[in-house]
Amino acid sequence: MRIYALLAGLVMTMAGCPADSNNGTTDTLANDTSADVVDTAGDSSLPDTNDTSAPDTNDTSVPDTSDTSVPDTSDTTDSSVASDADTTTHTACSAAGECTWCTFPSAPKTVADCYCTICPTTPMTATECTANQEAWTSVCGGDKWYATAQCPVPRCVLMPELTCTDGACVDKCAGVECPALDCPAEQQVKDAGECCAHCPSKRACDTGDDCAMCAFDKKVESAEDCYCVFCPSTPMSKAQCNANSASWQTFCNPWPLESMCPQPSCLPSSKPICDEAGQCQLDPNRCFFGEDCGHCTRTEVPKTAADCRCPGCPQPLATRLCEEIGTAYSEVCPDFDESACPVPPCVFPPPAICGPDQTCIGGPRDR
Repeated sequence: MRIYALLAGLVMTMAGCPADSNNGTTDTLANDTSADVVDTAGDSSLPDTNDTSAPDTNDTSVPDTSDTSVPDTSDTTDSSVASDADTTTHTACSAAGECTWCTFPSAPKTVADCYCTICPTTPMTATECTANQEAWTSVCGGDKWYATAQCPVPRCVLMPELTCTDGACVDKCAGVECPALDCPAEQQVKDAGECCAHCPSKRACDTGDDCAMCAFDKKVESAEDCYCVFCPSTPMSKAQCNANSASWQTFCNPWPLESMCPQPSCLPSSKPICDEAGQCQLDPNRCFFGEDCGHCTRTEVPKTAADCRCPGCPQPLATRLCEEIGTAYSEVCPDFDESACPVPPCVFPPPAICGPDQTCIGGPRDR
């Protein structure tokens, strides 16, 4: 038992004693602070995160994105860019015969560029116009964009001639100063395609029976001049109306398709009159409804001070004509002394109505 006690004490003594730091068998690598393997300052074989040899992000050897050797997209030598620029250059003319009024002002490239073809109002060379038309037909025509575009049907007028000035097609009337005419403005006539108006060269009528309201307002000289025929609304001589109608039948029948021109609903119109100059004019006393008629104490429009007259008894007259007379008196007769005019012996006038001939007349009195 004594031997066992001595052995137990010896074991306890050995367990409580610190290990000898100089004993290589008990000294571990982890506890040896003198170990050199973690000395990063002395061992250059291990990577040093502070080593200045690391790549420098500011090194000028990095490729410079501003290098002028990079291809310039604005270089005019690019064939695709040059091709697009050419399409926007208008064809120059050398003579007036190369010019035309074109219905196609531009050449569409995509459906977004499509437009309704109205009247030929854009001056350009025939070559350019044809190119624009071909482009429009290819991109927009037929059963493409045009099929659902619901474009209006225009009523075109004959345009004046074109001339070639400095390589450009221009309206020959641009900048033209028209001469003063001796005839009143309401009698002046401007023929289709002409720059300036002129006085009538001859009388178109002698009486109102020589005049008619015509649906064919101009003469047709080619298929390009065709137009939709609407209600008879233009006063002219019967001879001229017949000539215009015959020319339309020659070039425009059958034209156009029925769906292209609207079907008008026409109101009856008054018969035109033959004025002092021998020209067919609208009757100033015309009306459509009873509301168009009233009473006026003067029935003539004064043109000079000598035409100024004292007022008379109220007469049935178109309201628009009565207003025109009143305006003319205030402008032409400002010095006319109406206070010196006698008071006319008037009776209560009959109501003003629109008569069967579409002119204002006095209706029957109420009983």
